[in-house]
Amino acid sequence: MKVYIAGPITGRPDGNRPAFAAAAAALADAGWIPVNPHNLHDGEPDLSYGAYLRRDIAHLVTCAALYALPDWETSHGARLEVQIARACDIPVLRARDGFPPPSPDTALHGQAADVGSRP
Repeated sequence: MKVYIAGPITGRPDGNRPAFAAAAAALADAGWIPVNPHNLHDGEPDLSYGAYLRRDIAHLVTCAALYALPDWETSHGARLEVQIARACDIPVLRARDGFPPPSPDTALHGQAADVGSRP
């Protein structure tokens, strides 16, 4: 099952790539297919913020879960992604919960896996 990684990028050294890469590796080790937004835009570094966000959201809605990196709340884009995931009943997993393996319950019962409150 695919999991979208959300977190702060803008204003972070190297766009926070090391944190996204580490999460992707750990999620893959746990059995997920990670969707790292940095990998969606390689070779297109000069797109507008809106263009990045449209492409990211298109990928997010195809995932079984969203994994929120630490400090995701500080990122406008990550907050939007979490809000969209919740609105679409896509479970939101948080970094503080570690890297749970995917399960059929994740895809079938999105709200049960969401450890955050709904907006």
